[in-house]
Amino acid sequence: LSTWSIEDRTLLVNQCLELTCDSREAIRESYLSVMIYLPMILGEEFRPLIDVTISSVIESISHESDKVRNLAIKCIKIIIKGFLRKDPSSLVGPLVEGVFSEKQVRRLSSIILLGDLLEILNENEDNGEPLYETHSRIFTAMYIAKSDANAEVRSAANNMFKIFVSAPQRCLRGILSELITCYSIMLSKDSLHLNELALSSLEEFTTKYGEFFLGVLISQVELLRGRTGIEGRKGLCIFLCYFIRFYPESCLTPEIKTKLFDELFDFFSYDEKQIWMQSLGGLRNIIEKSSDVSFLDEILSNGFPDLKTIINDTLSYEKITELFCCLLETRWPRLSSKIIKILVVQEAKEWQLDVMLRKADDIARLMYKTEGLESGADVLLSILFNVEKDNESLAKEAVLQILAATDLDITSVIIEDLTRVVEKLTSDKDIGKLITIINLLSRYFEESVEESVEEPVEEPVE
Repeated sequence: LSTWSIEDRTLLVNQCLELTCDSREAIRESYLSVMIYLPMILGEEFRPLIDVTISSVIESISHESDKVRNLAIKCIKIIIKGFLRKDPSSLVGPLVEGVFSEKQVRRLSSIILLGDLLEILNENEDNGEPLYETHSRIFTAMYIAKSDANAEVRSAANNMFKIFVSAPQRCLRGILSELITCYSIMLSKDSLHLNELALSSLEEFTTKYGEFFLGVLISQVELLRGRTGIEGRKGLCIFLCYFIRFYPESCLTPEIKTKLFDELFDFFSYDEKQIWMQSLGGLRNIIEKSSDVSFLDEILSNGFPDLKTIINDTLSYEKITELFCCLLETRWPRLSSKIIKILVVQEAKEWQLDVMLRKADDIARLMYKTEGLESGADVLLSILFNVEKDNESLAKEAVLQILAATDLDITSVIIEDLTRVVEKLTSDKDIGKLITIINLLSRYFEESVEESVEEPVEEPVE
């Protein structure tokens, strides 16, 4: 080879690399054996060929044959030791990608090679900075791989992490931005493997370290949200929702709930449906975990949610409907009171009636617990008569749905109240409203009777 020109030697390497990807195992094995020696023979002339060599050989680290896989690993180790001691950037990307591969053998091989890479980097590190500060991608991949579903991969990642990380909490603080980004990307991908791996790792991270990193984590999410596009924001929102789900309930103080609520509502302000729908899921997670509602006072006093602003045309029909449906699921009397008053006291528009139809059960449950409303009959009358003309039939349907969802004892009280209203309207000769209520009651009783009538049982023929 020493008698060949540089062009001929380069051509030889490229031809060998093509055959290292051959589908025939024996051919692939033979040319990988050749590639083990070429870096040592060519010396510095091999440096321009490093990237193309890595991209070809890296595919074989997940090969089903042990021989092929071991030859590929050996070839990459030789390149690491001979050429990448100072600048391993060309190898980090493919190996980190390999850690998240769906193939178990590739994940394991990638972790082994990352360990070799870290060992050499550790020997050459002379600036006093911890390795995780300068190589956060490697440590992020290693930390997430500690939760891999495969025991062999999980064990290898755990061992590597223990060898190179003496203070896990300090390391995680150093790689937090990279870790959040990686979780967000994995959770937004349409890949069951990546989703499950990210969730498993995130649950461990949140349970062990969530309390320590909460403040800086929210700041990082806010910072990353401003720098990324639609897919990035979607991933960050999914990450935050799962973080809330896994966060220990005992640690959710009023201040923390307020911070998380505010951050999620910032995501709700985006126009992309996937993002704001995901943020509503996070709001529900906080609601479900909130047995103590004292933090709500601060949220409401700070104008969240500013319901008077929300009912203007600043939000789309779909978004405002979903928001109110979400908030009606709460068990917070003060918030429920505000919502019901907005739904029934204003001149009801189509979106308000849509919310009532979809959440008739919740409105029925809350009617008699709402401050400032004298009775359930007041609520129903407000729905019937404070409505735009085009929506009158929709309003009647909403009232019937709410009546049908109401407990029988409460329904009887409402019917009594409505009967008294009928008597008053009769004496006042308000024929329009009178006919509306009588028709409504007629429909209610007809439907109730139909539901209660049982099918006759046929007598057996003798």
